[in-house]
Formats: sequence, C-alpha cells, structure tokens
Amino acid sequence: MELSGLGAPLKQVFSGRLFYIFTNRTLTTGGIFPDFKEAFGLFDRVGDNQVAFNQVADIMRALGQNPTNKDVTKILGNPSADDMANKRLNFDAFLPMLKEVDSLPKGTVDDYVEGLRVFDKEGNGTVMGAELRIVLSTLGEKMSEPEIEALMAGQEDENGSVHYEGARLHLPHGVRNGGEGVTAHQVRVDPSLPTATSFSHAITDPAMPKVLEKGRGLRNVSRRRDALVALTTRLQHSRATEQLGPSARPESSSAKTMMDIGTRRIFTEEHDIFRQSVRRFYQEEVVPYHSEWEKVGHVSRESWEKAGSHGLLGILIPEEHGGLGGDVFSAAVTWEEQMYSNCTGPFFALHSDIVMPYISNYGSKEQIERFIPEMTAGRCIGAIAMTEPGAGSDLQGIRTHAKRDGSDWILNGSKVFISNGWLADLVVVVAVTNREAKSAAHGISLFLVEKGMKGFNKGRKLEKMGLKAQDTAELFFEDVRLPANALLGEPNKGFYYLMNELPQERLAIGALSLAGSEFIFEETRKYVMQRKAFGKTIADLQTVQHKLAELKTEICVGRAFIDSCLQLHAEHRLDSATASMAKYWASELQNKVAYHGVQLHGGWGYMWEYPVAKAYVDARIQTIYGGTNEIMKELIARNIVSRM
Repeated sequence: MELSGLGAPLKQVFSGRLFYIFTNRTLTTGGIFPDFKEAFGLFDRVGDNQVAFNQVADIMRALGQNPTNKDVTKILGNPSADDMANKRLNFDAFLPMLKEVDSLPKGTVDDYVEGLRVFDKEGNGTVMGAELRIVLSTLGEKMSEPEIEALMAGQEDENGSVHYEGARLHLPHGVRNGGEGVTAHQVRVDPSLPTATSFSHAITDPAMPKVLEKGRGLRNVSRRRDALVALTTRLQHSRATEQLGPSARPESSSAKTMMDIGTRRIFTEEHDIFRQSVRRFYQEEVVPYHSEWEKVGHVSRESWEKAGSHGLLGILIPEEHGGLGGDVFSAAVTWEEQMYSNCTGPFFALHSDIVMPYISNYGSKEQIERFIPEMTAGRCIGAIAMTEPGAGSDLQGIRTHAKRDGSDWILNGSKVFISNGWLADLVVVVAVTNREAKSAAHGISLFLVEKGMKGFNKGRKLEKMGLKAQDTAELFFEDVRLPANALLGEPNKGFYYLMNELPQERLAIGALSLAGSEFIFEETRKYVMQRKAFGKTIADLQTVQHKLAELKTEICVGRAFIDSCLQLHAEHRLDSATASMAKYWASELQNKVAYHGVQLHGGWGYMWEYPVAKAYVDARIQTIYGGTNEIMKELIARNIVSRM
C-alpha cells in the first residue's frame, strides 16, 4: 500500500533538519515563505542573513505557531545551551519547497516523501524510525505511540531504518491514495490496532485563529519594543480566511484547566501569543532562581532588566511616554502568569501598573522623559511610599511632611512596609505639604525621591510571613532636599491623584488573587488525583469531590466578575466601589482556597516543598495591602448608602 497523506502540508523547514506546521490554519494570501523571510530579516540585527538559535522560538510564535521549548530544541537538532546562546541559523538553509507551499495539496504522498527526504542523509531511501515519528507528528499526525508502532510494524531493519521510497508502510484501512489526499475526519484507525479511535483533529478545521487579522496582519498587543514589534506590525503576507470569534473561546469553567492558554472571551489569539511568551519568561528566568531569592530576601536586578527586554514592564504606559502602549488585558496576562508560576518575588505589577501611571498621568514632560523609558527597560525600579508606622489604610493620617525652602522642598518622615523598597531607584512619596488645610485631603502632595539623595536612607529588609523574595523595606527621610522638579503634579493635589489611581491598584490585586486561587486549585486537584488512601485515590472520596466542586464554582464565579472588571477598566468605566468589590472578594477567596488546598494535601500541605504551602502564606497579605478588606467594605457600603 502506498504512503498516503494523513495530515496538513509541510510549512517550514529549519536548517534542513526539521519542520513545523501551522496547525489547523488555512492561509490564502502570499504564503508562509515571505513571512519567514521577512521575519528573519527583522530579527537579523547583525546583517548576515542569520538569526540566533534562541530567536527561532520568537519568530515561530510571532507567526502564529505554538511550539514548546522542547519543540524548538528538537527543530534545531537538540543544541546545547551554549549553542542556543551563540549559534546562528542561515535563512538560505530553508528548503525550496517553501516557495511553493501554498500550492501543495493537502495530505499528498509528496508531502511525506519530501519530508522524509530531509532526514535521508545517505540518499538511499531510508530514514531512522525515530525520524519517521517526527515526520508523522510534524505533518499533523497526532498519533499515540502504539498507533505509530502499529503503523511501522515490521518496517524497521536491523539498523532501525525504515524504507520510505516505494512507501512500504502499513496504513489504516480505508485511506485513499493519490494526490487528492484526505482530511483527518476521513481517517479511521484499523480496529486491529491498539487504539481503535478516530483521529480527533481536523486538518481543515474551519475555526481559524485571530492571530493574522484579515487585512491587517498581526496587531501588536503587548507592544514589545524590539524586533518582535516590527515583525508583528509589518507582516502582511499570510492572513486567515476565517476568524475565531470571542464566543468560540471556552471559559475557565469548561476548560481542561483554569490556567489553559486560549480561553476566556476577553482575550484574543494575540494575547495568547503574549501569554506564551510571559509564561516562558517565568519558567526560564524566574522559577529556577526563586528559591535563592527567597533566602536573600530580594530578586536580582538582572531579572528586572530581563523583564524589560521581554516586554513585561510599562505595558499600560503610552508609547509616546516611553511605555509599550498595550491594553489592560495584556497587563492582566502578566499578573496572572506570575501567580501561575507561584513566584511572588518580582513585584513587576507594582512598578508597572501602580507606580508608573502616577508619573505618566501627572508628571511633567521632563519627569516622563527622564524616568519612564528607564522604568520600561527595568533599569529604574519604582516603589510608592504611602504607609507609615501610624498610618495604614487611613491615608489622611500620614505624618511625613515637606515644607518649602525657596524653590526647594525639605522632606522629613518615615515609611514602612514599602514593596520594592530595598531595590527601588525611584520612590513616589506621599507627604503633607499644607498642615493648615481644612482637611488632610487638601494638603497632601506627591514627590519623586531618588536613591542616593542625601538624607534618604533605606532600612532593613523586613522579614515577612510570606512573599519571602519580595524586598519590603522601611524608608527614612531626614531633611531630604528636593528640587522643585521633584514635585509630582500640583502641590496639595496628591490625595486626589491617589484616589484616581487606587481603583487600578485594587483591580490588579483582585486579578492577582483570582489567578492565585486558580493555581492553588489546580495544584490541589493534581494532588488528590494521585494521592491514595483507603485503597483508592482521595479524589474518589465524596467529601473531597464536593469540596473541589465548591471551590471551582466559587473561583469561576469570581473569574467572571474579575473579567467583567477588566472590561470595565478597558472602557474607562471602572469605579472605586466596583474595584473595591473585586479586591475584597477575590482576596478573601484566595485565602479560602489556600486554606482548603492545604487541608486537602494533609500533612504534606504543611511542608514548604509543596507549592500549596508557599501559596498559603503568600495569599495572606492580599486582604491587607492596597487597603484592608475592612476598608473595602466601607467603600462599598458608602456607595450603597449614598444611592438610597
């Protein structure tokens, strides 16, 4: 029986070694070859028609593909870490077949034979059995190992080679031969094979991705300021024939896990690409080092600069100010992915989405130009100093003060529990500037205080119950002379600035909390599915099942509300009371889920080596900072009563 095509056409070959497909995508304009050619050009900063090995993944993801790190290393021939960092790949190594990729009929013999020839280094019509597996999977055959073994039955010789010229492979019954090919829905596995089921994926799936928007090419969501930006905004060749509407995306309640990529209607495929990049950043640049950071009490400065180079900082800040000009949903992706990594050390959200907006929204042109680009790059770390030893949620009770001295200001006072405080290069300090004002709200100003200013001292890193890798510090100001341009905005308007920005801070805490709940739930679910007691897994116990049902329901209800708040904020319609509800509800829920997560782990949940233990202590602060939940209830109630 001849080798008939079972999958999609070949789409890409790197360095003559391996290829990768656009899974379930139908492209009609221009083809993928020009896309990759242009992509190489945009990433080729040296000008030698090559890109670094470690840029290949970015190119693939920008062009709509979804490779894992394992996929990429396999594509590149399993290079060493040193090769990944230093080797370069020549675009001319791409096979000529790419030039004609759009004309290839789906599922033809030629696809497979041409693919197999890539591996036929001896030119004798044979490939290794392992290489055949790669070809099958690369051309769209999501076959199990037993299915592949059955397909190859008796075909490997003593050297482990398989002859492909002459197509001697045993294929499932009913497969048609020839150039017309078949779709996956037409393929049925022979009942005699180990797995007698149909191939579940459709090569001609009508649900096309939204990544390549018709008539526009890729739109840049995160607005990462490197070659990826140019790539995603300039590529115009390949466009999907159909679009995947928001309603087609599953919500968390029906997804396989609540941390799946490609879910929730508030996001697009573009956000999915960004999420893949952010998730990869945390797995590669944060997770391996977090335990060490917990021991020393702070993250490395290098991690901040890497976050900047990966486009994780300053997302919501306009491009004209030196930010990335992204949307709130992109910012939410970074919040969620941090919680999904269970690494709470880097407080990028505080820096990007709480501190930077004060400068962008109320700063002078000089302040914006001086600080925002450096903060977006991660070279200048920001903090905000509101809380004092005697003033927490009550902002009107602060005692730190600044008085005029000619055109300068003299700042005195102290702050406590300042996140990012120990590493901070720039601190937004809340201080009283008019002690005679009719109320504290009329006499508070904001100042930009830089590290190294005379009289500005940082105290010890505070030893906390949780957030061990987060640098939280005391700050002291003793006759700090501030120039006139250190005043942020207008004098005595600081309280109003704070009230304007606090809803975004509270929304961020709510989103972080809800994502934390999702992570704890999934960790707990994995554990109870594996842990055995009384002769079965504890997931078989009704009490455990009911608790999981309760927790997932509450998390999904919370998810719907948080996503609604994100939409409101994107439309500039999120009010203080609604943001307070988000912060209050989600942070309480996170603590509840953490409690039950530990309980369902039993004694192991109390062990630091289990992620749920760390998540438990990290969750506790969520109901306290950003305004305690008792204050949140006051704000919510005030809004209720005022409308009666």
